[in-house]
Amino acid sequence: MIRFIKLIQDSDLATGLLLLFVASFSYAGVADNIWEDYAYIDWVFPLMSCFLLFSISAVYLVKSLIKIVKGTTISDLKIDKSEIPSIINVAVYTLLLFCYLVLLFVFGFWAASILLLWSGITYFRPEINRSSIIKSLIISIITCVVAYIVFTHIFYVPFPQSRIF
Repeated sequence: MIRFIKLIQDSDLATGLLLLFVASFSYAGVADNIWEDYAYIDWVFPLMSCFLLFSISAVYLVKSLIKIVKGTTISDLKIDKSEIPSIINVAVYTLLLFCYLVLLFVFGFWAASILLLWSGITYFRPEINRSSIIKSLIISIITCVVAYIVFTHIFYVPFPQSRIF
């Protein structure tokens, strides 16, 4: 068990396993009928990105296997106590992004984007009080209004609409 923990602390092995997991998860999400009734652009991106992740994962895993056989693994993924707040911030923002994906389905792109920006700005502000929360909301709304004008009236980008409301 201790040997496994030392092995998994090698950044190459950890990266290879993580990419293999993400690639497998992504490939499992690609529809079986992706080849039918689609233009090539609809199936090229998801499949090519999965294959690219599989390829990069294979390179890291082969490199790790060579290091394991030679006995030259490096435990370079040790976490210091000073890094824990940064890890918590990344976990919180990952949770916010997951909520954004759910809200994107429910409310559509613009409302979900305002909520994501507002929650992100509010969370990462040094001081959290009523004034800073209101300022965060104003900044989020102004940012989304400017983005709406630029992307819909200059670049004509289609955005996801609400599927429920």
